[in-house]
Amino acid sequence: ANARAGKEAVLTFRLADAQSGNPISDLEPFLGAPGHMLLVNADLTEADHVHPEEPATRGPVVTFQPLMPAAGTYKLWFQFQRHGTVTTVPFVIAVTGP
Repeated sequence: ANARAGKEAVLTFRLADAQSGNPISDLEPFLGAPGHMLLVNADLTEADHVHPEEPATRGPVVTFQPLMPAAGTYKLWFQFQRHGTVTTVPFVIAVTGP
């Protein structure tokens, strides 16, 4: 990710099935959205919950554009649902200064 403090980061995920490698195109709405992302900074003073830019996507591309408040390391969790099962995938990104 090319994330800078004070700007929206563009976080694009291309989803593929872990077993077959085929692109995922059957995301189901989960809590009213095709996905959710929670991100927090390392000292837990900043947190944000964001939804995809594509409000009705079924995959395989899902894009989030959270505003990154400050430089530092952030942990994020991306959640999506397929076949009635919610999957949560963690990531860590570095946000550079403005």
